Amino acid sequence: MSDTGALVYVVDDDLSAREGVARLIRSAGVMTKTFASGEEFLAASRPKTPSCLVLDVNLPGVSGLDVQQELAKSGPQLPIVFLTGHGDIPMTVRAVRAGAAEFLTKPVDDEALLSAIQRCITSYVEEEIQSAENIGNDEVSEEQQKLTLEKLYLEDEIRLDHNIGNMVGQGLAFKSILRSVQIVAPTDSTVLILGETGTGKELVARALHELSARRKGSFVL
Repeated sequence: MSDTGALVYVVDDDLSAREGVARLIRSAGVMTKTFASGEEFLAASRPKTPSCLVLDVNLPGVSGLDVQQELAKSGPQLPIVFLTGHGDIPMTVRAVRAGAAEFLTKPVDDEALLSAIQRCITSYVEEEIQSAENIGNDEVSEEQQKLTLEKLYLEDEIRLDHNIGNMVGQGLAFKSILRSVQIVAPTDSTVLILGETGTGKELVARALHELSARRKGSFVL
């Protein structure tokens, strides 16, 4: 990632975790602003709409799910990356059903988090472009041109996300598999891979290994 004018908001009551995530995002060249609670985030003046929100699920007072629901009332769903502890899985399921874009289990792998943020920013840019096109204006504004350029740049940046390891493809089913791999790989969940002989089960296993926190260790099949 690099600075394309995107803005990522981070909401986490844990100071160490909050600042760590913010430093990681800034190191990738993306602007960020942090908040210590859901109440602080909802009450703050936000002159620029964020392209992505990194949100802790288990917040004191107003939870991450509450924040998500409040944002949904004000307009189109903002892409959200939920950060969840192992004990927050039921709440995470509710968040995903409510429209959360991504969720990652703490402690979060840096590469997995940046990849999730990239996907959210790209989704946000695409929706903005679509909204601008639906207006039906004959003249293309500078903002529309900027969004188009951002979309092209980000698509180029995340192209590797569609080519993990030795797996290459463009179909919807293939992308669905990659998305599942990217979601589950950073977690400690046990994964059962099923499929007919020759469908690529070993490639999926290798992809999970490459994106996991154990990628520096040996891959044993």
